[in-house]
Amino acid sequence: MEAFDTDEAAYLRFATRDQAADYAASLEDGFVIHYIVMDFAGRDDASKEHQRWAMERLAGTWQDYEGTFPGR
Repeated sequence: MEAFDTDEAAYLRFATRDQAADYAASLEDGFVIHYIVMDFAGRDDASKEHQRWAMERLAGTWQDYEGTFPGR
C-alpha cells in the first residue's frame, strides 16, 4: 500500500480493487474508486467544496466513473 496526505484527504493506494473496497468499507467518512481510497477523517479544516472537487478529479482520472459522490 502507498499513501500520501493533502489538506482534503489521506489517499491510500492498494494492490487490488477488493483491498481498496474492503478498507473503504471500514471508514466512517471515505470515498473509493478503483485502487484508491480517500479518507476524510481529521480533515475538518478542509472545505467540503474542496473535498468534493478532489473526489471529482480522482474519479475523472479513469473517465469511466459512473457512481455518485458522498455528501460533503
